[in-house]
Amino acid sequence: MAITAATLQAYPEFASVATATINLWIANAPAHIDATAYGDEADQATTYWVGHVLTLLRAGGGIGGGPVTAAEVGTVKVQFAAAVLPSGLDDWSATTWGRLLLALATVRAQSADLVV
Repeated sequence: MAITAATLQAYPEFASVATATINLWIANAPAHIDATAYGDEADQATTYWVGHVLTLLRAGGGIGGGPVTAAEVGTVKVQFAAAVLPSGLDDWSATTWGRLLLALATVRAQSADLVV
């Protein structure tokens, strides 16, 4: 079973995040989450990874665009700076989601050592 945007939108902090934004990060997850290494917990690892990224983006202003760099009142015009993924994407301790992923990865690695 693969995760969907609805999987993450079920969590209150991601309920208002656009489906397209979540789907973008779900599509990028295989480059960061090795399904073979996580086995039957690959979906859980993907959920944690996407949650980590979305949390960092929200903290850095990346969801919905970067900070406002210009504004007008007549005919309402707003300009956003380009959203940039915050540094520390691999700082798993920076978010609860990252800590969950780190804990899962640690357990999986220990299990692999026991099996080999």
